[in-house]
Amino acid sequence: MLTIPHLRSQTSALPFLPKLEDLFTSPRQQLAWIHGEDGFVAAGTAARKDYTPASSDSSTARFEALTQWWQALEDDAEVRDEVRTIGTGLLAFGSFSFAPHSPAGSSLIVPQVLVGRRQGKAWLTIIGPIDDDVFNTLAPEAQALLDAVLKREHQEYGEFTVDSVEEIPDVLEWQAQVERASQTIRAGEADKIVLSRTLALHTSTQIDERQILSRLHQKYPSTWIFAIDGLIGASPEMLAASAAIIDDSPLSGTEGNKVFARVLAGTLPIQQNSDPATGSSLSHNAYSHAELDEKSRLLTASEKDQLEHQVAVESVVSTLTKVGKVETSGTFVLTLPNVLHLATDVVADLFDSSSIIDIAGLLHPTAALGGSPKDAVLEIIDTIEVTDRDRYGAPVGWISSGNFGQWCVALRCARIDSNNTARAWAGGGIMGDSVPSIELAETEAKFEPVMDAFQITDFYDSTRK
Repeated sequence: MLTIPHLRSQTSALPFLPKLEDLFTSPRQQLAWIHGEDGFVAAGTAARKDYTPASSDSSTARFEALTQWWQALEDDAEVRDEVRTIGTGLLAFGSFSFAPHSPAGSSLIVPQVLVGRRQGKAWLTIIGPIDDDVFNTLAPEAQALLDAVLKREHQEYGEFTVDSVEEIPDVLEWQAQVERASQTIRAGEADKIVLSRTLALHTSTQIDERQILSRLHQKYPSTWIFAIDGLIGASPEMLAASAAIIDDSPLSGTEGNKVFARVLAGTLPIQQNSDPATGSSLSHNAYSHAELDEKSRLLTASEKDQLEHQVAVESVVSTLTKVGKVETSGTFVLTLPNVLHLATDVVADLFDSSSIIDIAGLLHPTAALGGSPKDAVLEIIDTIEVTDRDRYGAPVGWISSGNFGQWCVALRCARIDSNNTARAWAGGGIMGDSVPSIELAETEAKFEPVMDAFQITDFYDSTRK
């Protein structure tokens, strides 16, 4: 039987547009979701549901369980909303494990204080028990956020230094795993297998999540920046979102019960050169338009990348076709500071009012993060990889009143495990003709956002000499 807290949510308009990046107040367990200048920053816990897997779980059990909890919570809550836009009212942040039986588990978190901003509007939401004065229940970090937005005070972030980085597995073993996966594909046992690598990070001083978030937002504003339950990253890949929320796609719209997905597969690193004056990597801003156009041409001309992308798009389309009428954009090149991706937008007009969490659960993992065919490659990944993926590559995002929500694939991310330890992940899609050294270079480019955020600028130079 579900235990549901009785909550009251009060949303009020703010008379000014706050800079969300100025409102990070929690060195640990910060809550945030930002895309450009819009999104949410939150603090405190009004309600939380953690899902611990059982050996008998189906592949979608964790999504179904947390959807059930959220719907019961929303049905029971008293919601007072003066703003009435996407993301106001009751809201929960969430992240899920990659594998159904992972000890990482899955969580939904309803904050006590939330500041939101979207399309020129800003609001403050305060959530607490229905039978108590909410201001008597606020955690210190929630009170700090309230003070930060109302008094417009900016907090100083703590400095920290990474002392050691351990590659798991080491580069030789990982390249051997790539060759093993390629052989499996050539033997006809799979079409595509996504393999990941892990970096274990250790610091001598306490990690401040606000520093990581701030650096990611400054360098990757076109991605979805997230901090949820210690998982922090900058994802370019939208797994499932209410189409009305997406502003940069010709397929988005408000009519009907539409769900949007952006599929990324096929990658070309663009930070392979170094500035001779500083030794630091060159971002796409250091390249001319002609040079970027040439790199885009190389990516679109790559048969390996085109096939990898096609497999990923087909996996999303085949899943969404079962629950809605599907429309796709043409394939385009998405340019990020560290890589180029082949991208395709997909929208499904759903046949019913399915929860956005359940749709994310149906799509996870797409061929872009698992491979194809899904069930076969998940068993292969479990056999080949030496570490659990935790919540890397799984849905991370939010859901609010009215079944609005955004769920990205947790990419370019790290999980803060303690004051002094964290893990980061990156992966690549392996095909039958994959070259291990090229796949290794791709993962190193994908590690770059986390490396930059932790200010690990010379790791590969110092360890590969």
